[in-house]
Amino acid sequence: MSDEAFYKRLSELEITHEMADECAGRLIAGAFRRTDKKPRFTIPTRHDDDDVVIGEYIKRQKAVVAERDALRALLREARPFISTWAKPELVARIDAAMAKGGGK
Repeated sequence: MSDEAFYKRLSELEITHEMADECAGRLIAGAFRRTDKKPRFTIPTRHDDDDVVIGEYIKRQKAVVAERDALRALLREARPFISTWAKPELVARIDAAMAKGGGK
């Protein structure tokens, strides 16, 4: 499989939190040989090998966190303007959301 085909298949792979957790569990169990669980990895590498899935999951989650942080920053900047026209309930929800995330 070409690199282009590999990354295309990887980008199309739906990776749920549960799937990532299962992959991590197999990798950890395999590293310590504590159970009969064996990590899934092959040579040549496949797009659904455990190590590849975990790496892609982390990459995607980093992007989600970066987007969330950017939205929080935008909300923090807009907060003074929003409070002049928005209902108090909305302003309270915004404040709560920013406090929940540490206001970062």
